[in-house]
Amino acid sequence: MISSSESLSSSEIERYSRQLCLPEPFGGTRSLEVLLSSTVVVIGAGGLASPLLLYLAAAGVGTLVVVDADSVEESNLHRQIIHAVARKGLLKVDSAETSILELNPNTKVKKISENVTHDNIEALLNPILLTSLHKTLVCDCTDNQTTRYLISDFLKLHHPSVPIVSASAVGFAGQLTVINASNGGCYRCLFPKASTSCQSCADGGVLGPVVGTMGTLQATEAIKVLVGAETLVNKLLVYDAFSTPVFRTVGIPPRKNCALCGSAPSIKTIQDSKNSLDLSPAACTPPPPPSFPEVDCSTFNSMLQEQNPPPTILDVRPSNLFSICHLPNAISLPLSSLTVENLSSMITQHIPSTSKGTVGVICKRGNASRSAMELITKHYTGPLQFINVKGGMNEWHHSVDPKFPLT
Repeated sequence: MISSSESLSSSEIERYSRQLCLPEPFGGTRSLEVLLSSTVVVIGAGGLASPLLLYLAAAGVGTLVVVDADSVEESNLHRQIIHAVARKGLLKVDSAETSILELNPNTKVKKISENVTHDNIEALLNPILLTSLHKTLVCDCTDNQTTRYLISDFLKLHHPSVPIVSASAVGFAGQLTVINASNGGCYRCLFPKASTSCQSCADGGVLGPVVGTMGTLQATEAIKVLVGAETLVNKLLVYDAFSTPVFRTVGIPPRKNCALCGSAPSIKTIQDSKNSLDLSPAACTPPPPPSFPEVDCSTFNSMLQEQNPPPTILDVRPSNLFSICHLPNAISLPLSSLTVENLSSMITQHIPSTSKGTVGVICKRGNASRSAMELITKHYTGPLQFINVKGGMNEWHHSVDPKFPLT
């Protein structure tokens, strides 16, 4: 005969035995029962969410809601360890579910294969948050600032009792905090105004273990919130792989003049949130037509094949991306090296004097090349004719050469 907890099965006691042995509030049957009945909504199923989802499932969190519209790509796999080569092309929510259930088949996984926006967030999350009878929290694993504002605004306005564990990682650094708690500030307290210089890992790159470190810390913080331990409310944990020490903590008290949670808030509805981020319909209209010639990648490829001499290719991506891969005979001239003062001399220095005809300006996704073309159109007076190659190397991969690697 075995006498054990009435609420836990023998298999649960065995599975979580090392966790049950921890001191309270992390160990003991009460804490495990809290985790087993909890719901965690994870928005984003990429690098941060990979260790987060696995560790939450392993720790016994009963219900995981995974929100992401993307599919698994080759470029995800160096850091998004919840996915696998065999699942390339699958929706990330489906791939994540497979890994979660392989680790803990008792976890209930709910999937939302859409990205949250100001227009759909209520419809996507209210059915989860309004029906959850036990502890619930949201983990923000997104990679853009607009969505981070949206998640914090929505929960503060409509679900003020639901905290957010928010993590980020880019390059060799990361940040972690708990916001929207009853005694803490919101995302706007941390960042009152949207930054114009924020990089995603797609632009700035990221070391896989760095994003894994932040996702693992995010899982720890989520468990701390659920079991009632002291958390990073009103604090920001900063990680830098090249600092000594690598961790430091900064105090971030709520702002009395916060637009969302201050004493006289200006953001009182989701529409207010949308307007504050310049996402109104007027702000989302397409940009005006460029003042310079453009061609798509397919047309430019035809020009390379058919014209004699073929167009010169001017690659304005950073030199490290150029060194990884580039089109044959392309010339590297990073946008960051160009100024009004040195433009003509840099072009003369980098493009051979024997070059004739057209120069196609290309970058990663079409943004840097447009900036370069604006500079050239206004300030270059030489004989060469420049055109912008729309969509950049990413579009080249999709419409011209699928074997050209995405970076």
